Amino acid sequence: MYRSTVAAKQRRPQARLLRAVSAECPERTSSPERKTLVWIDDYEPGLALYKLMFENLGYRVLTASRGKAGLDLIRSNAVDAVVVDYEMPEMDGEAVASHIKQSDPTLPVVMFTASDIVPHRVRSLVDALCHKTGSCDQLTNTVQQALLNRPVPSAACAYAA
Repeated sequence: MYRSTVAAKQRRPQARLLRAVSAECPERTSSPERKTLVWIDDYEPGLALYKLMFENLGYRVLTASRGKAGLDLIRSNAVDAVVVDYEMPEMDGEAVASHIKQSDPTLPVVMFTASDIVPHRVRSLVDALCHKTGSCDQLTNTVQQALLNRPVPSAACAYAA
């Protein structure tokens, strides 16, 4: 009895938060192609929240709670952008961004962090930085802008010519 009561109480704040974010965020917009995001954050309740939020906007969202697992998702899926937390155990956001940029410099990486201090070397690795205390609109705009700024692969340019 005690265990189920505690579990139910722990779920309630998360459910309220999910409802609040769903109410604050704009509804899904129709787009000609569905973009795929990989979201890497060690705070799993947050992952569920951001997944719901961006799926409501029409994105496909793959999540990982560890850097290495996120890199595995990127290698095994066609991905349009990555959102990664800065401070994580085992492999932090800087290491994740560095691995991504070494293998695909054109893949947009958004650093999503609660940290007030992000070193310049980290900022130079990512395409955008967004603070976790920002609004829903700031987050969605940052991700959308990173996607818009992604360079078109040279093969696609040659084909279009």
